[in-house]
Amino acid sequence: MSRYQGFTLVEMAMVLVIVGFVISALLIPIGAQRDIHYIEANRSALKTINEAIIGFVVLNGRLPCPAPAMSADVELTNGGIEDCSSNQGKEGFLPWRTLSVDATDAWRGRWHYRVDQGFTNSTSFSTKMLAAPTTQFLFIDDLDLQDANGNSLLSSSAPERPLAIVFSAGKNLMADGHNAVVDNVYQVSDFSNNYDDMLIWLSRPILLNKLIATGRLP
Repeated sequence: MSRYQGFTLVEMAMVLVIVGFVISALLIPIGAQRDIHYIEANRSALKTINEAIIGFVVLNGRLPCPAPAMSADVELTNGGIEDCSSNQGKEGFLPWRTLSVDATDAWRGRWHYRVDQGFTNSTSFSTKMLAAPTTQFLFIDDLDLQDANGNSLLSSSAPERPLAIVFSAGKNLMADGHNAVVDNVYQVSDFSNNYDDMLIWLSRPILLNKLIATGRLP
């Protein structure tokens, strides 16, 4: 005699979970799914860039200089090469060829890059890395990070200024908020209708720890 057996409660629960995932995926527009993918890709790329910059410092005893606007063009044979002669104290583009990283972000925009010029000189780099934060003229460019309301994200007493800043202009391919202003202030805030930049910065304490760990500094 044949026996017929229906779904068990566990099997039914698994089916409902799978159906729920399928429905959730269908409810998210394709464009939104693509944006989420690009954001995650950018986060991964920024992590790689951060590691590449630290590696450059370990090898060269200084931070890399920006690449000029024209040399950031991925079509040029000499594009993405750092230029320490004409870009001191200026925002340029990431020297992607010098660092051996991707030339563009997930939206095919160029990576923006700014560095404190006091830390691109190998002669004074070690001295500045080990100096007290209250040392006069330690941070030549006095780079600052602010939120969307203009509040500084740095400590008010002897702040540790960012040594280098890298950011993607995001989906709209345009620097947003204060990042669109040519000065020493950069904006770090949540995504909004008016802001989709993705920014990282390299701080002296973190870099110092890496250099000591590798034996580059005593």
